[in-house]
Formats: sequence, C-alpha cells, structure tokens
Amino acid sequence: MYAVQEKNMAIVKALLAAGADVTLKDLKGGAAIEICLLSAGRKSNVQIIKALLEAGSDPNAENHSKATPLMLAAGTGQLDVINLLLDAGVDINHEDNKGKTALHICCEHTRMTRAGRLLLSRGADINHKDHSVVTGSSEGIGKAYARELAKRGVNIVLISRGENRLYKTAEDIKKDFKVQTCTIALDFNSGKDVYSVIWEKIKDKEVGILVNNVGVMYDYPQYFLDVPEERLWQLINVNVAAATMMTYMIMPQMVERKKGAVVMVSSGACSQITPQMTVYAATKSFLDYFARALDFEYRSKGIIVQSLMPFYVATKMTRFSHTLSNPGLLIPSAERYAESAVATLGYTSRTSGYWPHTIQAWFTNWIPEWLWMRGATTLNNALRRQAEQRKAPQSLIKRDSSEFDVSKFS
Repeated sequence: MYAVQEKNMAIVKALLAAGADVTLKDLKGGAAIEICLLSAGRKSNVQIIKALLEAGSDPNAENHSKATPLMLAAGTGQLDVINLLLDAGVDINHEDNKGKTALHICCEHTRMTRAGRLLLSRGADINHKDHSVVTGSSEGIGKAYARELAKRGVNIVLISRGENRLYKTAEDIKKDFKVQTCTIALDFNSGKDVYSVIWEKIKDKEVGILVNNVGVMYDYPQYFLDVPEERLWQLINVNVAAATMMTYMIMPQMVERKKGAVVMVSSGACSQITPQMTVYAATKSFLDYFARALDFEYRSKGIIVQSLMPFYVATKMTRFSHTLSNPGLLIPSAERYAESAVATLGYTSRTSGYWPHTIQAWFTNWIPEWLWMRGATTLNNALRRQAEQRKAPQSLIKRDSSEFDVSKFS
C-alpha cells in the first residue's frame, strides 16, 4: 500500500512478484487500488492499477462507504482508468451507501462532463434510481426528510394520512427536484389491512431506503391514567406495529439485492425513563431496540439499519408550548434537523442526527436516573401548564407524519 501511495512502480512490481496480497484493506476499508486512485488526484496511475488488476485486485472492491474504484476514478475524471476498470468487469451502476452511482458522482462535478459521457457510452443507466419509502411524510420531519432524499435524486413514496396534504407534498417534491413521487394515503391505526394496500402500490418498486417515521404521541405531557384509551391503542398500532410490519414487508428485497437502508425514527425521550411521556417513550424504546438488533442481524447482508433519536424539534405538534414553538439551536426546525440527519445515514447506526442533540444525549445519559426523572417531571409540569393556557378546541386524534414521532419528549 505504501509503494502504491508513493507511486513507485518498480517496488509495486517487486512486491507483486513476491506474492503481496492485493486484497488487504486499510482501516477505512480501502484496498491498494483505491489508495492508488486517491494518491493520483486528477492524474492517472493507470499502469499501477493495471498491475494490481492483473495480480487479482477486485475491481468491485468496496470501502466502508460502499464506494468502488470506478466511483473514485469518475470523481477525479481519470478516463483511462475508467476504461480499464470497465474492461475488468466493474459494475457500472453500483451504488454507494448514499445510493449514488459513478454517473451520479460525475453529475455532481461539473468538470467531469467527459467522464460522464464515457460512462454513458459504456452503458451507465441514466434512469437508475431506487425509491425511498417515507411513512408519516406529509408534514414535519417526515416531509423534510423526504425532501432531503429527493434533493439527492431519489424517487420518493410518501405514506401518510391526509390525502390533500400528502398530494401537495408530492407535487412540490416533484416540481422542486425532478424526481418521481408516489402517494399512499391511509391511516396506520386502521389495522393490518392497510399493509396489503401498501404492498400493492410498491411491490414492483426497488426500495433502497425505508424511513419508519410515522407515529403518534400525547397532545402534551400527561400522567398515564389521563391519556385517553384510544390514544394508547394508537401508540401501539402506529408507533410499534407500523415500523415492524413495514420493515418485514420491504427488507426481504434489500437482503436479496444485498443493499439497502432502514431508518427507525425513535426519540431522545427513550434515553432515560421519562415521566408523563410513559407509553410514548416506551414505544420509542422499542424502535431503538428493534433497530439495533436488526443492524446486528443484517449488517453482513449489506443492510444499514439506523436508530435516529432526536430531541425536541419545532413542528406543529409543539405549538402547545411557546418555548418549544420557536426554532433555535437546541430546538431546530424540521428542515434543519432533516438536513443534518440524512447526512448521518451510512456513517452511524445510532445517533441523535443533529450535533446539539448529541450533546443533549450525552448529558442525559450521564446524569443519574433519579435526577433525570425529577427534572423531567418539573419540566413536563411546566409544559402541561403552558398547554392548558394555550389550549384551543381541537380533535382528539392529532396525528400525522414525522412531527408526532420526533418532536416531543422530555
């Protein structure tokens, strides 16, 4: 690897003749062929790469980001290396952990026009796109997350309540990002029949990312016996059952293709036992546990499973509190949060998704449980008083999209 990095062809040949293992990787998952490409910059090390390939280097070797040598060559415009790799059998439409192909990378770098044209002439699929399924996506974080994925060229399947609102979200995404959208308007609280409806809509689509975001929570912090029975059933049916069954439905095709990502939108509420958010926090603990176990079970199959654990995010569901309704550094808007959270996918399996929330999570996990519960009780008492002061006539069932999932906790 050092000889390759220093571009010393004589030593590279001597080492290969002595039987050097060209399949070894560094701590970042990069093989010798990748190191050669990185050290070249925009200049080609084609002779060294040719020697490595002849010695048995895998042209489809992936690093920790699932990027292949072709992607690195495309990103630096090394045309002779691109041709060499394609002749060696590299997968021209391979996707990294962000769902990008070599052609996508060329499109991101305006100076790589020649490389892009070469890839197209060699068979790159100009329409190669996975779909991302985002539940609870008509408002709040679900909507913002879907827009962030669409910004990266991913087709979006939006599933949520409120047909008109969902349709408008889909049309805005299609107009703003020139991607395909599909809407499925339904209520996850309606029972198991909704999953057959979803399956009929998506069974012919290749789903690369599933974002289990839909959920419900309390209207404001409440003691357990003050929560309406109907809301308790919703917490189980929507927060727990929806993520479980959507994952069970979609993950098999990911395993078959040996690639894919599942995001479980949990909550910082489950970092510690949180009084007055009892059942909500318990359902989010389930999602965190579920994600962590799935990540271990299916990591070797090429599947990324991420537990996303945000703290307060300013959405419509925080309007009961004046304190929580104004976006800021600690309480970001849904758009600001989603922009940060999407960037963590593929890099960490368990995260708050937003660096100020990471600091909050560290502090939350550090303090003793008894102190946390006492502080949470004081805070939730204050928030409940704010809610009662601002309370206006509204429907008992106030659920839609991401904002229920991620914006409430104490």
